[in-house]
Amino acid sequence: MRAEAWPEALELAPEETLEVGWGERRFYMAPEAGSGLALRAALWPSPSVLHVVGFSGPVEGRFPDNEIVELRLSRESFKRLCAHLHREYAHDAGGRAQVLGPGHEPNSRFYLGRRRYHLLRTCNVWTAEALREAGLPI
Repeated sequence: MRAEAWPEALELAPEETLEVGWGERRFYMAPEAGSGLALRAALWPSPSVLHVVGFSGPVEGRFPDNEIVELRLSRESFKRLCAHLHREYAHDAGGRAQVLGPGHEPNSRFYLGRRRYHLLRTCNVWTAEALREAGLPI
């Protein structure tokens, strides 16, 4: 089902879990982003990227110092979430997601995002929209 609604998910197969982040292109792709890039990202509408990381194994092992909150979705909710993620990529004329390069981690990539990043559309707003699309109470 993930592949139908979110075909880009197959690009990092055969991993069982995908981590997806969204943010301002220059800030997110920089090896070490400083306050200047952060200020620019907040004040000027800028291109966005998706950072997709594939991994296997327990999520807790990947994020040992973070609080993990498990969200259970119905099949239909998961399908809506996947379709939402698919729509967030910028696609070329052939319908392919535009890969910008390798991500910050093994088995990861940066993709050009469809929407612009700015002070009122941050990664937190983006995440809330995705969860709302899946039917979660945000």
